[in-house]
Amino acid sequence: MQNERNWEIPNMLFHGSCGIGKSMVSALLSDETLILRCDSDDENNDMVSRARCFATSANMFSDDPKVLVLDEIDCLSTKAQEKVRALMDIAGQCCSFIATTNHPNKVMPALRSRLKPLALM
Repeated sequence: MQNERNWEIPNMLFHGSCGIGKSMVSALLSDETLILRCDSDDENNDMVSRARCFATSANMFSDDPKVLVLDEIDCLSTKAQEKVRALMDIAGQCCSFIATTNHPNKVMPALRSRLKPLALM
């Protein structure tokens, strides 16, 4: 039987200028948080694999919801963004997803549609 969360963290897209605290705010939402920085195309497959392992594994330390933060998601290739979108559909019951970006228009529409936009100023 699956444990039900006491509270929900919605999937969100934090966007705004550099240095305003998008990643820091994301990290504060849960004790069970993994922050993955999306840097270059060479690391896309490794990053998506690590994201999948975290999002689909059991939360053994608390009843807090798990939060996966994808920092600078606009740096991911289209193929990697498609894999993240599919992962959100598979693991959305046990993990919340937060993406950060300075350029929300570079995040593919199908992925953006699954994330509630929140502009930080």
